Amino acid sequence: MSNIAMSTAGVTVNYAVEATAGTRPTMGYIQIPNIKSVPEMNPSPETLETTDLSQTEFKTYVEGLKDLGGALAFLANFTTDLETA
Repeated sequence: MSNIAMSTAGVTVNYAVEATAGTRPTMGYIQIPNIKSVPEMNPSPETLETTDLSQTEFKTYVEGLKDLGGALAFLANFTTDLETA
């Protein structure tokens, strides 16, 4: 898989309320102003130790699951525009 170079210039963060549960809204999005950074959305999988007692020199590991960590933090400048939104 090749990497695609991307820039965050011009990115906006928006939200909308579902009219029907489980269906993404197609309109009515509201921009959250003054966002400075967004959380990591593609974390590395955790590493699980699998070393057994027969190992004499090195521990062994396998890849586990990716964890977004529950709450995701978006950093923003606290302005009156943000407070209003």
